[in-house]
Amino acid sequence: MKKYIPLSLLFCLFTFNAHSQSKLTLQECTSLAIENNAKLRTSRNNVLMSNETRKEAFTKYFPQLSAMGFGFIADKSLLNIELDQQFLGSIIGEAAAGLPSSVGALKNGMTASVSAVQPVFVGGQIVNGNKLAKLGEEVSQIQLQQSENEVRLQTSKFYWNIVQLKENLRTIDAVDAQLASIMKDVKAAVDAGISTRNDMLKVQLKQNEMTSSRLQINNGIGILKLLLAQYIGMGCEPVDVNLTSLQVPENMYTDLVTQEGIERNTNEYMLLQKNVEAQKLQKKIALGKMLPTVSIGGAFASENLSSMPLGNNGRDMKNHMIGMATVSIPISDWWGGLHSVKKQKIAVESARIQLEDNAVLLKVNIINKRNSVEEIISQINVSQNSIAQAQENLRLQRDYYNAGTCTMSDLLEAQTLLQKSNDKLTDNITQYHIRLLEYNQACGR
Repeated sequence: MKKYIPLSLLFCLFTFNAHSQSKLTLQECTSLAIENNAKLRTSRNNVLMSNETRKEAFTKYFPQLSAMGFGFIADKSLLNIELDQQFLGSIIGEAAAGLPSSVGALKNGMTASVSAVQPVFVGGQIVNGNKLAKLGEEVSQIQLQQSENEVRLQTSKFYWNIVQLKENLRTIDAVDAQLASIMKDVKAAVDAGISTRNDMLKVQLKQNEMTSSRLQINNGIGILKLLLAQYIGMGCEPVDVNLTSLQVPENMYTDLVTQEGIERNTNEYMLLQKNVEAQKLQKKIALGKMLPTVSIGGAFASENLSSMPLGNNGRDMKNHMIGMATVSIPISDWWGGLHSVKKQKIAVESARIQLEDNAVLLKVNIINKRNSVEEIISQINVSQNSIAQAQENLRLQRDYYNAGTCTMSDLLEAQTLLQKSNDKLTDNITQYHIRLLEYNQACGR
């Protein structure tokens, strides 16, 4: 049985191998993500839809125009009038002799009309409906900003995760160099008969462990590059990050400035405010449905229905100008309308409660994000001290091993501690950049 590889997969593999990987900075990755990310494109479409909704609501201010045409034909006249020949003779004389004994009308005919109705007062429903549509447009803009923040954060996570793994590879390179040097010393000691081949085996096992770790990290980097490429709209073409080395940030505390009431700048708080405004407008619309509506209008009609053919004379079209005014009072709607208004009052109060409660939660979130950044800064300082101590410990253990006062296991353990300290610092630095972005977004920046 033959197996076939999908063309899309072949294309991705060809792209992966045939094209050199693009190296992008974090700012370039973010710009591409904002432009091409599928979630953001959908959010922009939502903004366009809300814009069309607002324009649609604005048309309710204009008169309602309608046109109508009507024609009919029957097998016989729908209206027959018997003529009194004697009576007509007494009026028009001998001319009455030529008239038929009866006249039929409405056997066929047509009419056409154009009308316009302008709402004068509809309880504020049109005004408040337009305000609600405009509010919906503002909400979609805020939601677009929320989506943009999410895309910025996720792009940053992909970027710094790749940086972290590449730094881990550099650590493995350093460990491999150290192990190669240790292996050289061990071989010399074995050849001199002052060490056993067991020590050499331990070093080889450690080297094999580094080879396995390198393979896992390279696979992880490859997947992250593909995920980053997909997220920023590069398709199947993997991208690489343009960062030569990871450095400890300077002045890490300078951005941790929290002002009173800063939570009001957040998208979440603004959405809660818009929710209160929307519920107020819904209450006004519910009240407007209980009020009388007034409209005026006019119509132009042309018809030949009312003409009666007499003898062989044809019928002419007649034109009419019609003016109208309507007043509608929804008396029966008052019964259910009162409950609808009361329900909307409760909805307004619930929206206010939600605003006040979530405002406190937003403050707590800002404090939590700030604490998270301060915590990672402290961990960076601890990791730097740990690296210095691990480096000194490795130097001493190597001297001790060469002097024969410690075992190979002690030397390899010292080397492992240094590797873990370097990886921990790398993890802390990348987490600092991610947590700082989360803190700034929590503050509405």
